[in-house]
Amino acid sequence: MNSGYAKHYDWRRHIRHKALLQAEQSGATHLVIDHLDSIGAFNGKAHALAYRCQNTLTGTEEG
Repeated sequence: MNSGYAKHYDWRRHIRHKALLQAEQSGATHLVIDHLDSIGAFNGKAHALAYRCQNTLTGTEEG
């Protein structure tokens, strides 16, 4: 996930939000951000994995 070229002052917060939205849209229940790479002062890239887990007690998906 890239933060884009909008030159966000707080690009780290912006990219976490974008990654969370993308994970939710794909049906994920969990998001793990491994690390963030800075690309200049106002942009960056997130390395993350999204997971879809089931509740082991009920056998249903969490969320």
